[in-house]
Amino acid sequence: MTNRKRHLAALLSVIVLLMTFSTIVSAEASDFVDLPPEGHWAHDAIVWAYEEGVTSGVDPTHFAPKEKIDRAQAVMMVWRAKNSIRPHNTEEMPFLDVNPNAYYYQALLSAWERNWVSGVAPDSFAPHALCTRAQAVALLGKAFHVIPHVAEDDAETPPIKDAEDFVDVNRNSYYYDSLWMFAAAGVVSGTDETHFSPNEPCTRAQFAVMLYRIIETQIFG
Repeated sequence: MTNRKRHLAALLSVIVLLMTFSTIVSAEASDFVDLPPEGHWAHDAIVWAYEEGVTSGVDPTHFAPKEKIDRAQAVMMVWRAKNSIRPHNTEEMPFLDVNPNAYYYQALLSAWERNWVSGVAPDSFAPHALCTRAQAVALLGKAFHVIPHVAEDDAETPPIKDAEDFVDVNRNSYYYDSLWMFAAAGVVSGTDETHFSPNEPCTRAQFAVMLYRIIETQIFG
């Protein structure tokens, strides 16, 4: 084979390799078969979360947007969105129900050190319990430094429509400040016009949307 033919063959090999790599990358970043269509309230958030490495699918072709998220998964997503901040001390985990070899161990320890999370008991985190919408909002509020709302002159809370119209939300609830600020910023919405449904499990799509909107608004730290 002449040098010219060798060079041509090498060039063709490179082109084929690049085309193959491009196809692989495209396939990895391509839409999941269950990804909501463009224009759906969760589409952009899911694409962002996947492409930014905040989360992955439940398998190579499914995101499972309606699947409920558990407490460990929620912490993991927030931790990744916050650039995977490493914990200060890997020996301080207070929760006895967390395995040191668990995929979320570093994320949870870092979150606990920074007061993003608390346990269901002093020594229990319940990592595989479903994360409620209230817990999701509280976690995000602490992780992104939501400042507690204080009404001026001890007056009633100002009428921020998205928060005030939720008949199932008590203003003394542990998550209220975060909900108030996030609702005002358009980060969260209700399950209908008058309900937030704080005790319902949060879905993967809902959590991805909350995170995406927080990042997009650039209001919270």
